[in-house]
Amino acid sequence: MWMFLNRHATTEAHGEEHKKEKEHGEAHSPTEVKLSHEMQTNAGLQTALPQTAEWKPEVKGFGRVLDPAPMVTGLFDIDAAQAALAASSKEHARTAVLFGQNQNASLQALEAAEAAMKRDQLLLASARARFVTAWGRNLAARTDLPALAESLASMQAALVRIDLMPGESWEPTPTARVASLTAADKLSEAEFVGVAPSADPQTQGLAFVFLLRTNAPAPGTAMSGFLPSSGAAEPGWRLPPSALVRHEGSVWFYMQTGDETFERQPAKLERRLTDGWFVSEGVEATNKLVITGAQMLLSEQLKGAGGEEE
Repeated sequence: MWMFLNRHATTEAHGEEHKKEKEHGEAHSPTEVKLSHEMQTNAGLQTALPQTAEWKPEVKGFGRVLDPAPMVTGLFDIDAAQAALAASSKEHARTAVLFGQNQNASLQALEAAEAAMKRDQLLLASARARFVTAWGRNLAARTDLPALAESLASMQAALVRIDLMPGESWEPTPTARVASLTAADKLSEAEFVGVAPSADPQTQGLAFVFLLRTNAPAPGTAMSGFLPSSGAAEPGWRLPPSALVRHEGSVWFYMQTGDETFERQPAKLERRLTDGWFVSEGVEATNKLVITGAQMLLSEQLKGAGGEEE
């Protein structure tokens, strides 16, 4: 009888110990970190409610930054042809007046002046045709073309050509997003200029030209382009880059769960935005996201767990 009671008491003790261990494990989640108000202030930790965002379906393409040198040369050719035509036109007009007044202007001189004027007209038309063929009608018709060429030559702006895969289509919109392949997370808004005047010999798909007015890459830089389509926008949230940390091959963010407690959550990044990342899951409107100090929280958490950062 005594042995039975002793065994029963031992079993109950083990049960209570297991229960305490379970409660302790639940209270100290491996993804939770505690930080006092003083440490939060000293670290400059900041939280904010998530910002809403919309994601429109996009068509992705690849291309490059165009070399502006041929454009500058083409504009010089047009300017030179215009100047030559202006001079020959004046000479033709002067000779025609003299010939009409029977003053020191023969028919031969008048015919020569007229031939020179027609030659310059053809040279100007040829220069303009070459420019349109190389750069497209939309670009050639711009009223700010000289100023644009100057900004391109000084690398204050850049023209980006984006090619789509065969079979893909796109209805032009005023802007698209572009980034260099070496800095894919640094997307910039680019203005739609027009349809590219020629097809790529390899891709053979549709191609479009965009004007990038800031952070111009060097000519020849490989680029990717994200062209918005006409599909319905998907609602979601924007996670700023400062809220994200990397650990164990994954991306995480922190939510404040109490006055001094923070929980690390997996970030299900879906689309890259110009100023962060778009997510549609794992975030709610009432969540207080850590937007400054996330890396410090990860360091504190790993110290407590005896781990190391990546």
